[in-house]
Amino acid sequence: MFLKHRYMDDTPGDAGGAAVDQGTPPATVDQGGAPPATVDQGTPPANFFQNLPETWRQDLVTAAGYEGDEAPKRIAQLERVSDLPVFAKNYFNAQDRIRKGEMSTGLPDNPTADQLAEWRSTHGVPLDVVGYKADLGDGLVLSEGDDRILGDVYPIAHKHNIPSSAMNEIVNAVLTARQREAQGLEDKDGIDKQSAEKAVRDAWGSDTVGNTNAIAGLVNTLPEKTKEVFLNARMSDGRAVFNDPGFLVAMADWARRLNPAGTVVPDSVNPVQTIADELKQLKSQMGTKEWFDDPSKAERYQALLVAKEQMEAQG
Repeated sequence: MFLKHRYMDDTPGDAGGAAVDQGTPPATVDQGGAPPATVDQGTPPANFFQNLPETWRQDLVTAAGYEGDEAPKRIAQLERVSDLPVFAKNYFNAQDRIRKGEMSTGLPDNPTADQLAEWRSTHGVPLDVVGYKADLGDGLVLSEGDDRILGDVYPIAHKHNIPSSAMNEIVNAVLTARQREAQGLEDKDGIDKQSAEKAVRDAWGSDTVGNTNAIAGLVNTLPEKTKEVFLNARMSDGRAVFNDPGFLVAMADWARRLNPAGTVVPDSVNPVQTIADELKQLKSQMGTKEWFDDPSKAERYQALLVAKEQMEAQG
């Protein structure tokens, strides 16, 4: 018995039973009997750019997001372009020139004085260096040092035709950044000071007040200008010198060695006489109710005696 395979064609008259490819659909034929032409959807017709609507410039400006008074300006610029291919060519040429550094500012090479003056007037560049004026934001102040620095900066800005508005923004940005840095340094000084004070209190204990007075007394012996510089000195890491515990400990040791009286009478012009006078006053109070009611008097008397002995030992 002959068994027909399910893929065999059973069309009458096909004695050979040839197989038909079921995966390929037959070509669609239109009513005219010819298959439709295939159109490449990725390529516009040749006349696409010639058949753009008259409003293509306005449509392009709107699509780019320009609104209000800016839109007519941009449309007017596009009026100088004949069609989209020319617009694209201009764009690519401009980008190439920018990358090569060939884009012109509109100022001719070796301009005359009149040409340069006219160009600067048009582009917001002052005609002379003195035309640069800093319009400072809130809280910003120019110091005398800033004025001297800008006196060297403005001629360079003018040489390179930096507009006044741009120069003003630069000055404000510099001052704002410096103000921010100063505030950050001030905040850090506060934290460092608290840390240093805690460290020396832990190291000195009951001698903290005496050592602090000794340091103050030693610093007060410096000339006023030198003293100011010394008090504002900073270490290589930016930390204030007087916020370094190690420096404070060393200073207290130097002060005690150089001026034993500095711990008890730090601001005295004549510490020997000052100590003698105060010892005499305290001694007159011994045995009185005032003496016994205030234990600090006995502590003060003892501290003065120690300072006196140390000064006498130094000769």
